[in-house]
Amino acid sequence: MVEYHEAADVHDLFGEPHCKPDDDQEYLEKFISTMTRESDGRVQIRLPRNANFRGNLTTNVHVGEARFKRTMEFILRGSPEAEQYVKAVTELLDNFTEEIDYDAVVAGGGLYCELPMHPVINMNSETTRCRPVMDASACDRGKVPLNKYLAAGPMLRKWQTVKSFLLADIKKAFMQVSIHPEDRNLLIIRWYKMNPDGSWTTVFRRFHRMAWGVVSAPFCLMAVNLFLYEQHALEVPADRPR
Repeated sequence: MVEYHEAADVHDLFGEPHCKPDDDQEYLEKFISTMTRESDGRVQIRLPRNANFRGNLTTNVHVGEARFKRTMEFILRGSPEAEQYVKAVTELLDNFTEEIDYDAVVAGGGLYCELPMHPVINMNSETTRCRPVMDASACDRGKVPLNKYLAAGPMLRKWQTVKSFLLADIKKAFMQVSIHPEDRNLLIIRWYKMNPDGSWTTVFRRFHRMAWGVVSAPFCLMAVNLFLYEQHALEVPADRPR
């Protein structure tokens, strides 16, 4: 049996009292109002929900397991591309995720979702022939994917109406945005740990930073940049152009 929920029944839009903004500007202002700053100054956000969401959010237990099995077969072949993939994923997980007790998450009764991850090979690349890709559009049969549960957010076109704007090339830009602890179980990753006898054990981690492949990521990054710009613009002396 499939249960249907409105967004307000499952989660509200931004982890605050349910609100369906009337226009893009109100949506942006509401989203920014939920942002907080961590002790190091990093901005922490709530993942925006889709107000029109209907259905059961997938946990990706089955599709995640199937893709992970194929990925392990690829890794155990020991090719140069496999080694590059393991190195890239290890760096990603060491810096931007935290280990979790998966059974405790499941038993907790809250929403959770695995991001199936797999390698993509590009033999024409001179630098990165194999990279990890996370699929937030994947779902188990009869369920709704994470990218339908979350909101893409409005298009931000404010830069088109101002005299000047800021351009920046931010390294691992999405990963600079922190995710609120209550939303991190929506960004679970399945990986492995090698045992002394040569076998491996499945481990689960979750992102504490924004993961690419998530439909909300571009909007969230732009909103965080706007939030920081507006804050620091206030520090510019009044006699200097902003």
